[in-house]
Amino acid sequence: MRTWLTLVAAVVVVALGVSTEEIQSASSYKLYLPIVFKPGGAPTPSPSPTPTPVSTSSPTPAPTATPIPGTVDVLNVAQRSSSSYVYITGEVQNNTGGSIYDVEIAVTFYNADGTVAGSTCGYAYYYWVPNRTRAPFVLITSPQAGWSWYKLSTSWDTGSYIAYNHNFSIMNTNAYWSGSVYYVVGEIRNDTAYTWQFVRPVVTVYDSSGRVIDAEDTYVASTNLAPGQTSSFSTMFFGSHLAAMAR
Repeated sequence: MRTWLTLVAAVVVVALGVSTEEIQSASSYKLYLPIVFKPGGAPTPSPSPTPTPVSTSSPTPAPTATPIPGTVDVLNVAQRSSSSYVYITGEVQNNTGGSIYDVEIAVTFYNADGTVAGSTCGYAYYYWVPNRTRAPFVLITSPQAGWSWYKLSTSWDTGSYIAYNHNFSIMNTNAYWSGSVYYVVGEIRNDTAYTWQFVRPVVTVYDSSGRVIDAEDTYVASTNLAPGQTSSFSTMFFGSHLAAMAR
């Protein structure tokens, strides 16, 4: 379930649970999709991308390209720096026609001469991404100073031995500042017929252009959430990049 908070239009909360009563068995394999980011435009999925420099002076504009069927698209990407670290934030959208799991996003930085200036990888915040849904990601690394451009690639599983569910109600949400820390709090209700363990709300923060500038996850207070049971959650964000948050 994808729900916009009424108090802060910049924040989306989604809850994900792991069932204690439903376990599914399925074959699993990885797929790979490279994406090169170009200055002033959208990411272009391509099996053989041609590297094109990305400006390091300003965040990558939010992509406007139409999602391509049969792929996992990278959307709403933003870039920021803090000290020697570079943050690449965005969303993956599942257009494969089926559910995917454990979506991994890798970033490789390059110098102007094509030599590698650094790399890292991480996973989308949702372990299970149903078809036509999106999941945020945050990548953090410290590339070589003076890097020129970067390339993102994605891989994913098409099956899982764990059952997941998004059928939770997000209730009584609130967002507020306490000093320099921004809190997003609320409650999650289990609307399924099963008991779920480790229910994990994910909060995504957007800027006024719709780009992802941060994301964070947490767990509800109760380890096990029975049918109809409600449990609270609290997430926190901090940093100067929050000044760009949509109001």
